[in-house]
Amino acid sequence: MDVLDVPRLTGEQVEKFTSDFQIIADYFVQLSKNKDYVPKDKIIRHTDSFLKLMSVLTQDNKYVEMGRELSHDKGGINMCEVLDKVEARGEARGKAIGEAMGEARGKAIGALNNTVEILRVIIAKNSWSKEQAMEFIGIPKSEFAKYAALL
Repeated sequence: MDVLDVPRLTGEQVEKFTSDFQIIADYFVQLSKNKDYVPKDKIIRHTDSFLKLMSVLTQDNKYVEMGRELSHDKGGINMCEVLDKVEARGEARGKAIGEAMGEARGKAIGALNNTVEILRVIIAKNSWSKEQAMEFIGIPKSEFAKYAALL
């Protein structure tokens, strides 16, 4: 049995592989030499098996997840298409997370602004100090400085 140190293969050795393993070997060789991967336009013939092996070798489930999404695709795909789809999924997830965080932050700022407006009304109507108004509506003393700065 031959054992291969795949990342240390030469380009000529990688080219000798004729199966989908050539793409996998090229991936690891490029990453070890360049710290970057530029996919070639070689068609992956056994997409499901290829993506499962990539998931195991990279310890990254994105390839298995991509396999589920690509299972309906007919015909072959290349590594560039796989990585484009992975990147698009990542961008979509990032956008969704960013939008959710922005919405939550907006609500928090809105609630803070509403509280500040309530404090202003209480202070004006009752001629109370900031501290009296904050105690009245139940703001914790640890947050007094934050609200006082906004008033």
